[in-house]
Amino acid sequence: GKQYRFRSRPWEYRSYPSTCANCSVGCNVDLHVRKGEIVRVVPRENPDVDDGWLCDRGRFGLAPSRTDRLTTPMIRRNGTLHPTSWEEAIGAVAGSLDGLRKRFGGESLGAIGSGRLSNEENYLLQKLFRAGLESPNIDHHPRGRWADIEEAFKNLWGKTIERFSIPEIDRSDVLFLVGGDVSEDQPVIELRIKKAIRRSHAGLIMAFPWETELSPHARPWIRYRAGKGRQLIDAVLLKLEEGALENLLSEAGVSPQAVSEAASAFDRAERLTLLIGRELSSSPDWEETVAALRRLLQRRSGRGKFTQIGLMQEACNTQGASDMGLLPHRLPGYLDPGNPEARRALEVLWSRSVPDRAGLSWQEMCSAAERGKVKGLYIMSSDPVIDREMGGPVREAIARLAFVVVQDHRLTETARLA
Repeated sequence: GKQYRFRSRPWEYRSYPSTCANCSVGCNVDLHVRKGEIVRVVPRENPDVDDGWLCDRGRFGLAPSRTDRLTTPMIRRNGTLHPTSWEEAIGAVAGSLDGLRKRFGGESLGAIGSGRLSNEENYLLQKLFRAGLESPNIDHHPRGRWADIEEAFKNLWGKTIERFSIPEIDRSDVLFLVGGDVSEDQPVIELRIKKAIRRSHAGLIMAFPWETELSPHARPWIRYRAGKGRQLIDAVLLKLEEGALENLLSEAGVSPQAVSEAASAFDRAERLTLLIGRELSSSPDWEETVAALRRLLQRRSGRGKFTQIGLMQEACNTQGASDMGLLPHRLPGYLDPGNPEARRALEVLWSRSVPDRAGLSWQEMCSAAERGKVKGLYIMSSDPVIDREMGGPVREAIARLAFVVVQDHRLTETARLA
């Protein structure tokens, strides 16, 4: 492309295999490197993941070659951030966090990790706070209710429903997309869906309050009222059971014809892929909607039909962050902190005691900071200040904290407030 033109000749660069980290799909790429600088990113075909495709964000959104990368730590003096040494920065972080722990207790501290970090980094962050600083207040951003959604289906995995496999999209005869815009969040999944529609004549049921790139391809597109996902799913189920659904249709703001088309397509599907999107996972009514989806899927139980669920998580390692215990109510491996045996296993491994209760979510940490309950935050590779819903409260919370450290490779909006 234009960014690459005249910057390198093919015989001047070396090619390194890698994985795109811009979303949760994990497309395979080759990095073309010349004199230590990445000059181009090209797709590296993996039929089970990307089918040789790479979206614009993956091709042009690479961060390592940015010119605004930080090369030294920074510390605030007299209201301004100044470069400092690693020794001074690490000493200030360790001393301030430990000082707040000794004065106000471990619950006065919180950590916000990221789905963009590696498993090892997230694991060490939660270990530092649970074992070292005695704080259960651990979470990651951005985070929907993905771990809770997976838990809601736990009795169906391997029985009524299968784990998500991207190639199965191509083999599905009906695709059911609920509460998400994969065109924006996972563009290569959108291409897979279009391929299934075009080549395999798959049907697409899309339930989403707003128009997306896939809306014209959906049969039907059910444009329900935001926050009324449960009513919509229950209406589809009642249609299949020939129940009265007028009140549900009115609440959800959808037409009888759209619900009838969705119910018919769902019922005839021999191979169904259900994709749950970001909007549903962060919606206030997520729990009710997921419970309704569970009831709907149970209708397929014992009928010999294939069903898989794909959780369209935001970041490249949102799953890993949850696995590693970057959740306020779960230890690594989704263990319950209230379970003495689970805690004992970690205490033997870490040679430290582990908090026996759930902590605060990152939103609750911000609210607690405004009330003076949380005094210090460690924010790692996350930028919650630009969160479209919580950006303002995060900014206000940071202003009230006694100490905040941001660990990132560049000066993000959140890092500017550290």
